[in-house]
Amino acid sequence: MSTNERRSATLLRLVVIAVAVGAGAGGITASCGSGTSSQAGPCDPLATTVLPISAGALVGAGRDSAGVVYVIDDAGSGNDRLFVSNGMVLQRLQTNGGGSIGGGPGSYLIVDGLAADGSPLQVAVETGEQGPARMGLHRGPLAAKTFAIGTEGELLTLLSKPQVAAFALQNLPGTVHVEYLASLPDGRLLVVTSPDVDATYEAFRLFLGPPDHLLERGGVTVGRGSYTNISFNLDGQTAQAVFGSSLAPAVVSQLTVNGESQPLDVAPPGSRPDGATFYCMPAR
Repeated sequence: MSTNERRSATLLRLVVIAVAVGAGAGGITASCGSGTSSQAGPCDPLATTVLPISAGALVGAGRDSAGVVYVIDDAGSGNDRLFVSNGMVLQRLQTNGGGSIGGGPGSYLIVDGLAADGSPLQVAVETGEQGPARMGLHRGPLAAKTFAIGTEGELLTLLSKPQVAAFALQNLPGTVHVEYLASLPDGRLLVVTSPDVDATYEAFRLFLGPPDHLLERGGVTVGRGSYTNISFNLDGQTAQAVFGSSLAPAVVSQLTVNGESQPLDVAPPGSRPDGATFYCMPAR
């Protein structure tokens, strides 16, 4: 059983790979594009949005004895998503990972999800010569990493691609969390946000300014390992924000511009800039 490298918002924040300040040596880096803040307008980057969604490659689809349909698709790079039907709508469920055994005919794939009531469920697919051969549903905690399709849980009736195509897709809510909230000695705030769904470093956004004018900054590049290093454009200059962690106790949280550093007073995880006014770049 090999665990797929899925990256939920939670797992993204727990990645631990060494990274050097500035160089990003040995760490994971991602550029979040460039842009100008000159025409930024008022916005709420922490508001929940309705995220667009499109179907990925169908891995398997099956119907249980109550008529409920379960679908697994691959949105790319092994990002297996799980959907459950509500009428003719396939609602995406939150997943907690999964894994696979083997490849090609005879392979086994399992996706761990959470039902609408928060209870755990698992859907597994066994692949045959012509595609999905068997599909099973298991509800509740698993005693092991997998379950035996047809022996444990419920055997699902397989559905074809045209049958699945008749359903509409509904994504998870586009909630956003604050990765970092920090204050500078002059009273300015630095806020870094990230989506909870399909989180990537490219989706990080950075805002800097007084609480009543938090301006989005472009050119954001994230390097994360035992601590986090974020470079961004600040009024035509390259700025660098470093956020320390318990994994790198010698690293000081600070903002550096033109070789001059200022300390960052980082708020506890989960803190939000209540009452702040944001200004987002037009491209967003």
